[in-house]
Amino acid sequence: MTVNYYSSDLISRLASSIHQSDRFDYRLIIVNNAVDDAAIALLENEYTTVIHASDNLGFG
Repeated sequence: MTVNYYSSDLISRLASSIHQSDRFDYRLIIVNNAVDDAAIALLENEYTTVIHASDNLGFG
């Protein structure tokens, strides 16, 4: 699980890195705190779920 706040490029690299590893099965959950960062939705697939927050909920 990770949190996005206008860091879609970094999160994209994270998802790619995890996807390339064959050491473990995974499910990536991204909480999108950046309401207007639409690029993060492009990462959603069978292994990655994006939860779109209506507000910046923070990291805690």
